[in-house]
Amino acid sequence: MTIVQTSGRPATRARRIVLLTVVLTGMLAVGWALTRAIDAKAWERLGWGVRPDPYPGTMALDAAQRELLERAMADPRKLVEPAPDAAEDRGSSKLQGRSGRKAKGTLKLLATSDGLVLRLEDFEVDNGPDLRLELSPVPADAPTTELRDGAQVVGRLPASAGALNVRIPVDSAEAATPRGSTTETPAARVGSSDDEADFESLLIVDGRLRLVFAVAPLPEPL
Repeated sequence: MTIVQTSGRPATRARRIVLLTVVLTGMLAVGWALTRAIDAKAWERLGWGVRPDPYPGTMALDAAQRELLERAMADPRKLVEPAPDAAEDRGSSKLQGRSGRKAKGTLKLLATSDGLVLRLEDFEVDNGPDLRLELSPVPADAPTTELRDGAQVVGRLPASAGALNVRIPVDSAEAATPRGSTTETPAARVGSSDDEADFESLLIVDGRLRLVFAVAPLPEPL
């Protein structure tokens, strides 16, 4: 009987590769944990430059604001409203997340006998402590920092998911009010025959955190 002696080198090489993989994975995990633990100012003092923001748009928030955001995100609210009767569909667009927030859904522009209705269908957006809807004259594909330039408040967003209707009066005394306004005085007339279109996008904004959570282009300018 002939005895063939096999070499242990392949097995040893495989063990070394596995050990090296485990060590590198552990080093990456430790490095990630350290970078999350170091705040932005300490990061700069260490000479590492500007710390990358894992949640773009939230770096300026203080600890209390971040706590508000985390608490709101843990408590999403859903509301489903039926579509208005006898409404003419004048187009639709998609909701897109901004500032590191997640958002999805469809924005429809409907024409009814009472005026125009912006309907959010099957929408979902990360919740916030003070979500609001704003109409903006800035196109939806503009940089996030520019979207609120000239924007006007439509009203509070009562839910962070579901379906809801937002009535936009046409050539009416009721109109959106300027961002930050505390008065009931109309600021603009949407769709007035005397003016050119004023708005190109719908924003979901957190008024307290001053962040744009989502944006959708209006199916047609208003």
